[in-house]
Amino acid sequence: MESAALLSVLDTPLLWVTQEHVEWANPAANALFASAPTGRPWQEITEKLPDGYTYRLHPLTATTQAGMLMECIPKASDELWREVQRLAGENRELEQILDACLDEVFVTDADGRTVRVNEAAAQMYGMPREQLIGQSVYELEQAGVFYPSVTSMVLREKKRVSVLQTTRSGRRLMASANPVFDADGNITQVVTSAKDVTELDLTPWIPNTAQQQDAQGAAPVSATTLVAESPRMQSVLKTAARAAATDVTVLILGETGVGKNRLAEYIHAHSRRSGQPFVRVNCASIPENLLESELFGYEPGAFTGAGRRGKPGLVEMADGGTLFLDEIAELPPAVQSKLLEFVQEQSFTRVGGVRQARVNTRIVAATNRNLRNMVDQGTFRADLYYRLNVLPIAIPPLRERREDASLLFREAVDRYARRFGISPMTVTQEALRWIESLPWPGNIRQLENVAQRVVLLSDSSVITPHAVRQAMEEPTWEAGAQREMAPPPGASVRQPARLPPGQTLKELLEEYERHILEQVSSSHASTYAMAKALGISQSSVVRKLQRYGMAR
Repeated sequence: MESAALLSVLDTPLLWVTQEHVEWANPAANALFASAPTGRPWQEITEKLPDGYTYRLHPLTATTQAGMLMECIPKASDELWREVQRLAGENRELEQILDACLDEVFVTDADGRTVRVNEAAAQMYGMPREQLIGQSVYELEQAGVFYPSVTSMVLREKKRVSVLQTTRSGRRLMASANPVFDADGNITQVVTSAKDVTELDLTPWIPNTAQQQDAQGAAPVSATTLVAESPRMQSVLKTAARAAATDVTVLILGETGVGKNRLAEYIHAHSRRSGQPFVRVNCASIPENLLESELFGYEPGAFTGAGRRGKPGLVEMADGGTLFLDEIAELPPAVQSKLLEFVQEQSFTRVGGVRQARVNTRIVAATNRNLRNMVDQGTFRADLYYRLNVLPIAIPPLRERREDASLLFREAVDRYARRFGISPMTVTQEALRWIESLPWPGNIRQLENVAQRVVLLSDSSVITPHAVRQAMEEPTWEAGAQREMAPPPGASVRQPARLPPGQTLKELLEEYERHILEQVSSSHASTYAMAKALGISQSSVVRKLQRYGMAR
């Protein structure tokens, strides 16, 4: 420990605790206990603390290791003891209040070092609060615990900042941080609150500015995002490229799973706004009573539970960039009216506010429903429909551009093999021809699910029609989709998968899950890496491994 020689001469007993063990104690502390505390578990020490002392804990970092310095202070007087007890009670009360908050509370000092977190923050970041306290936000950001660090932005800009964060387990947080100033105007602390918005499907997307630029100066979109060999899809991309050259409002139409969100990203990436935020809002996934405040923000005290400082909305977060309104048909009438004003004037009013704000945001909307019919039925505003329908782009379903299916499947196989750490796999021409012959009622989303199963379940690096068919016959496959997909010419017709005698569906699904865990576990070094590959939380991976007795 740093300065150990200096601390050793002090009469005050001092203990250095890291990783739930006592790493160091000065001579005064050694004299305090019957046996030397160094190397012993912290829990054991706390049970044997002698009476007559007050204990103060100081979170700090020595060398590269974060921990707690425990100071043992003799009780000088009853009055001092009562004051210490009062402060300790207030601290416990504050901890209880913070832990009662459903949202994250994360407090740092002026150097960005964590001084206080509540239990919600520890759960969101997947780390015990004892490990978070004392850590620098710069170190936590570099380690991938969260990204980006909103605290570092506040320390740099010296004002309130709101961002969308991604955690190590793949959760998405709407984080807002506020600086606390002293009388001289210097930042003393930064207080951050965050809400888990993973299920709301709010995905900010900013393209990699380090990508090589094409001749037009726009960042190219790789084949992993869009594949367009068919004439119909090439026509779609040509129209999208023309839309990207302007700020015209675009309405993307198509069935579920055809890639509407990817086309919206394509338009953004090829526009002059490509270096600015791309904010996606799934209008169907946000509860109706929250939708207006999430879109347009709210002022302090606008409603019960509103934050004291208010909150900016997603419209403001997309300022300068693109706001993608996915599943626009699901907007309730009240929000349709307010959105119309925004589309027309690029201005809006926060919930509970009176002042109009203006932004420069490009609108791209998408739906799998017939908005024209909804207008006729009176469930969607006609004036909003015409404002959104300036440049409609209809994406054909995969069954109508079958020559794209084989390219999409091959690209998906390569992508999932890299993600799961599996050696490159080859798809035979027979398998590709069969894939092109299938109707794919679930479109690209269904095709990618099959590709993922093939990569995880195949025992060979060569993917044949049989391997694809076997992946499609897993118990989780929809029976209706099985009936629609005919085998390739000349292939033998196999009956749909049946439950083996004596085995339930639950048992088959567990067997399938265990097989996937074994595959991913063999190619990834940690549960964090497994969680990232599988798209679930690290704690879920640990629980599943324990459930199946698979030790790491």
